[in-house]
Amino acid sequence: TPDVLRALLEETVPDESRKALYLESAPVADTPMTDDEKEKSEIKFPQLPKPYPAEMEAFSALLLLILLIDKKEKKESAFKVAGAIVPWLKTFNRRTLDIFAARAYFYLSLTYERKGQLSELRPELLAAYRTACLRHDAMGQATLLNLLLRNYLAHNLYEQALKLVQKTNFPESRPNAQYARYLL
Repeated sequence: TPDVLRALLEETVPDESRKALYLESAPVADTPMTDDEKEKSEIKFPQLPKPYPAEMEAFSALLLLILLIDKKEKKESAFKVAGAIVPWLKTFNRRTLDIFAARAYFYLSLTYERKGQLSELRPELLAAYRTACLRHDAMGQATLLNLLLRNYLAHNLYEQALKLVQKTNFPESRPNAQYARYLL
């Protein structure tokens, strides 16, 4: 529910500027909860030492982003949130955040595509792919390679897509869903 998502964001996001952006973009409940409903649905968070791990913020921000993307009328908010998540995730060098970064790049690419600005994202995707290769991030490599191919094909750059496929190797420890996309 929107109330739970807002509470999760308030609890897990320590940076005030990102928290303000996320809460500004987060949907508000259609009908406010009554006092009885509030008592029944008291939101409890795990007892972890603060500050919470970055993975919790990444998870809650991705939940918000997915919700905004599903609501097609929130296109601009989704664009802003995706644009904030990816640079924040790039500041970390943790293997536990690789999966979140791969998903964030996927949703960032989707927001650029829906705005009609997909070609502007290509240099960032190429740089992220190089970084994923250097870090041996199989999920990131697979996701970013598919996003680059999609980007090239969307702009009829077939020769560049062919060169990319010829000069790269799809990761051996790949996720099956990404490999299926690659084969198509």
